[in-house]
Amino acid sequence: MQKEKKKTKKKIPFWIQIIAILLCGVLASVCVYFAAPKDKRPEYTVTFQYQDGTIIGTKQAKEGQGVYPIEYIGDDVFRGWDRAINNITSDMETYPELYTITNEENFFFFNSQYVQEGKKFKLDLILGGDVNISKAVLTLEYDNEVLNFTKATKNKIFKITEQEDGKVVFELNSDVPLKERTKLTTLTFDALEMDAYYSQMTLSAKDGYHVSEDDEIPATLTTINNKIYFLQEVSK
Repeated sequence: MQKEKKKTKKKIPFWIQIIAILLCGVLASVCVYFAAPKDKRPEYTVTFQYQDGTIIGTKQAKEGQGVYPIEYIGDDVFRGWDRAINNITSDMETYPELYTITNEENFFFFNSQYVQEGKKFKLDLILGGDVNISKAVLTLEYDNEVLNFTKATKNKIFKITEQEDGKVVFELNSDVPLKERTKLTTLTFDALEMDAYYSQMTLSAKDGYHVSEDDEIPATLTTINNKIYFLQEVSK
């Protein structure tokens, strides 16, 4: 009698087993993806723009969601955007809210910044920049050096002009009524060592206004790079 041959099972190669497992995993993920409920909420556009209609940028959001605001770039005092952008329910436009201080006696507008009386404030000189100061009734302080503006009773407006001899003159604006002028009508700022200056300044001060805590003129302003400039009374 012939001996019956033993039947042996063929082993599946290991690499084929690995591929099969991976394929099963991919297939399962695909099934889960297609079986998952879709977010069918509508998508809306939030448009950030200036008051004149110029578009700053846009962002997309699903209904009920919010967006991060776009950074505002401008010379005004920015308070925020005029509409809430944390629960979007339709296409929308939003405009920057800008701060005005026309009737604020205890605040003033310096270099496009909103400053409160008595608050420490860093003074940054910008070459050729325009600066508006109104209701100037406080102390400016930066890097342990102080330029003081003190309270008085009536407004005066000064402008800065550069002369050929290197001086920068604080000159009383001719638009201010004569009766509002005080003994301090013109200041000269020694600009021979200046590496930055304001080409124009509007300053609201009042009767009895002076530029230092003392009643004496000249007053001094020491910059952060240790250069010293003098403010001097040149006419009365």
